[in-house]
Amino acid sequence: MAVINRAAAMKILWKLASNEFDNQPWVKILKAKYLARKSLWLSSAGPSCTKLWRAVMAMRGVLRDNVRWQLGSWDKCHVFGEPWHHFWQQFKPRNGQQRGMVVHDLIDSATGTWSTGRLIDCLGFYGALYIATQLPSSATNMHRPDRLVFLPAQNGAFTFKRAVNLLSAMTPQLSEHDRHTLKTIWYNQALMPRVKLFLLKLFHNSVPTIGTYASKMKSAQVPCQLCDSGVDDGVHALFKCSSARAFWLASRLGVHSDALPDDPRQLLQAAVGAIHGNDLSSFANHVWALWKHRCAVLHGGKVFKVESWLSMARGFDFLSSLTANFRITSTVRDALGQGSLEAADAGLKCWIDGSYDSSGDGGWAFLIQQNQTLVMFGTGFGSVSSPFQAELQALQLAMRAMTHEMLRDCVIYTDCQVLCKLLNGENIFDAVPWQCFFQVHDVIQEFKASCYTCGFVNREANKEAHYLANFARMNRVDSQGTSYSDLPVL
Repeated sequence: MAVINRAAAMKILWKLASNEFDNQPWVKILKAKYLARKSLWLSSAGPSCTKLWRAVMAMRGVLRDNVRWQLGSWDKCHVFGEPWHHFWQQFKPRNGQQRGMVVHDLIDSATGTWSTGRLIDCLGFYGALYIATQLPSSATNMHRPDRLVFLPAQNGAFTFKRAVNLLSAMTPQLSEHDRHTLKTIWYNQALMPRVKLFLLKLFHNSVPTIGTYASKMKSAQVPCQLCDSGVDDGVHALFKCSSARAFWLASRLGVHSDALPDDPRQLLQAAVGAIHGNDLSSFANHVWALWKHRCAVLHGGKVFKVESWLSMARGFDFLSSLTANFRITSTVRDALGQGSLEAADAGLKCWIDGSYDSSGDGGWAFLIQQNQTLVMFGTGFGSVSSPFQAELQALQLAMRAMTHEMLRDCVIYTDCQVLCKLLNGENIFDAVPWQCFFQVHDVIQEFKASCYTCGFVNREANKEAHYLANFARMNRVDSQGTSYSDLPVL
């Protein structure tokens, strides 16, 4: 289908380039609009041109290499900018008078042969020597009109079938394995038409990404907008992006993203033969569910995301796999003091908090207590993108410390209600930055062998961890200890 579309654009270009169709109204309109006082071979697709003209200009290079002007009166062919000899692209006009010269101006009207002086003046000595030896002019041809010749055809006539054959020969041929993969996708009755279309685009590595649009739209950004690393092509968006990788691991595809090949064709071939016991429809539906929330659309020359990237986690039961190792007690205890918590939770209690300022600096801290006795504490600092990410850093630091000291059955308290709701599986995807969402996945996967309880408290009840996190951020303190005397503040 792509070859047929390109051949149709080449046919339109042929009619514009030759002088045999100048009396047709649509040819006059296009030439008046786009080719006024300029050569077809030197024109360009402007920002306000139509899609038809962009398609025609895209095929200009292919047709230019396969046509030549036939010897005739030479009153239609320009000296510069027209394919009338083999080295026509190497010569440039020296002044304004030469820019508008036609080939007929290089012929002596008295003898009907080339004018040596004019040839040398326009094309130089070696160019004039080539024209005089390879293209001998004759007065017997002066009565014939100029004619554009299509080189792949023996008679020089352009036909749609010959254009298709030319483009098919230029297109890389598919192997038997590739054809089998395409047939498997096309004749699979379980796939929806839009899923088939997406898989075929993925097979040909033509999935619409922001990187694809960036080659045509100046407002588009080439780097991936999710991870800011790597060009945003189809392979990166689906399998190399660290954000997408978490979904692959959680969607139970039976294959790790690190093991996926770089070539989309190899990926689809592997899917046909291996993933889910030759169940391509299951694999394709997961790919489609992933991509339909990842793709972008053009609107008014700008790129917009279709939907929230995080919202598709509901389709993969992502949160259920995340929170399987947590016992959630995220009851909101507004305005409750320390005394009320002691009666509710006995044993080890861990208080975490994160600190953040607008410059991107962050600090985090945790304190582990048992019956008002400090067991251990820790602080850290670094660059974070949001207050929620600072809270996650505190959670990760505390869980690593508890795992290292083999502290079990600990209740983790935080004054971040969003974190508690996220661990509780509530629908708060729009309130959580995507970077932090996947960091939650990494934290829980790291400590999936442990079992903890998460609880929500107000800022007053969590003031010690709050002050410690602020101190770590402002003074860039990274420390750990086991007694109150080791605390840098309080």
